[in-house]
Amino acid sequence: MITIALDGPSGAGKSTVCSMVAKSLDILHLNTGALYRAVGYYLIENGIDQYNKEAVIDALPNMDIDIEYIDGKQHVITNGVDVTDKLYSMQVSDVCSISSAYPEVRKYIVSLQQKVATKSSVIMEGRDITSEVLPNAKYKFYLDASSSVRALRRINDSKNSDKLTMDDYNRIKDEIEERDRRDKTRETSPLVQTVDSYYINSDNMDATEVANIVISMVKEGERNEKSN
Repeated sequence: MITIALDGPSGAGKSTVCSMVAKSLDILHLNTGALYRAVGYYLIENGIDQYNKEAVIDALPNMDIDIEYIDGKQHVITNGVDVTDKLYSMQVSDVCSISSAYPEVRKYIVSLQQKVATKSSVIMEGRDITSEVLPNAKYKFYLDASSSVRALRRINDSKNSDKLTMDDYNRIKDEIEERDRRDKTRETSPLVQTVDSYYINSDNMDATEVANIVISMVKEGERNEKSN
């Protein structure tokens, strides 16, 4: 069974790369960030303050978050409703950045992640996959990109529902850097590059080039394992 763990900051291109790798290797792709975003979306929809830790913890038992794969694509189902297309606004991103730092929230989501990894070959992305969720993954990667490149990508993302323009560049870059700071300094499962993760900077590469690096390394590893 193949387990691939890929970490990196927000906007580095993890989801696109993982989708390509999963399709090429015929394995599942689990976007763990979407699960944390589902928590953030639930808080917004139910008027729960993300800074009120006790209120967030009290809400967890009311969240029935599940994953379904439809035509090979991951869908997040919350309390019976497909919320996949509602998870990528800047508001949801900001809220889940706060709520995901709570140990109780992370424990809840990590249990979902680990269940998936025990059932089938998977490539899993997030902030703490290599360090906490799948520390024994066969293949580990850290995908990085500068905040300036990530800000431009967000503006140019055709799927972005916020209708951003270059006028928003400085604000978005600042928000990305603040998100990085929170992710890297939180007490519970901070974003780190583990010593056994292969580092990839995607500033000057497109998603296909990055995916090809991951695919080639995994295939080589599997060939070597079979030959031994």
